[in-house]
Amino acid sequence: MDEALSISYINTILSIFKNILKFAKQYGYLTTSIPIFQLPKQRKTPSDIFSLSEWACLNNYLLTQNDNFSFGIFLCMYTGIRIGELCGLRWEDFDSKSGQLMIKRTVYRIKNMAYTSDNSLPKTIVSIASPKTPSSIREMPLPAFLCRKMQQYSSDPLHYILTVTTKCMEPRIVQKKYKNILKKCEIRYLNFHSLRHSFASIGISKGFNCKTLSEILGHSSVNITLNTYVHSSIEQRRQCMELLVMK
Repeated sequence: MDEALSISYINTILSIFKNILKFAKQYGYLTTSIPIFQLPKQRKTPSDIFSLSEWACLNNYLLTQNDNFSFGIFLCMYTGIRIGELCGLRWEDFDSKSGQLMIKRTVYRIKNMAYTSDNSLPKTIVSIASPKTPSSIREMPLPAFLCRKMQQYSSDPLHYILTVTTKCMEPRIVQKKYKNILKKCEIRYLNFHSLRHSFASIGISKGFNCKTLSEILGHSSVNITLNTYVHSSIEQRRQCMELLVMK
């Protein structure tokens, strides 16, 4: 293969293979014991989040813009949706009466299984599908100010929010345009997923309970929210330590 497989991809392959062996064992196709697989471990790296000043700067810049892409980034700031979910949003997913946004599709690039070195087909293709997990399919209530902005940009129900056409924008284009916005704002570059990290951390600091935040983010458990996306600032830690003072 030309490219090394990621650890998460290897783990997925091994998990599927293990389930196949279990099925074979259950129905008598496999007479030997199932081997024990040692799954490669992923190294956890700290997730970067925007500072409050950076968050405010990005927020203020986006409010001065009138294009749908800038609005899409603004939407991510206040919903924590993933980049593929943003790309897959159509106006039919927004219910102006209830003020709710339905997350039910995602856009991502996958390997083109028809590609070979002998043909001219692309190595990867864009796929539009349902989110990978049932918990990612969710209804999200929007704050009133965001509903008003949604109504300002509203278009044909079958149009994608970012493109205002029936053709979606793919994630790598979103990444490029998003990077240019940060550059214009003179904000350090953090990857697109940092918008989601920051949303979660700010939500906790504003009083979101973890269960509610987990459902908004589309996680299958509260632990994922706590361990992966929620970060306390040094100021929050200081405030907690001050609670120990005897009065």
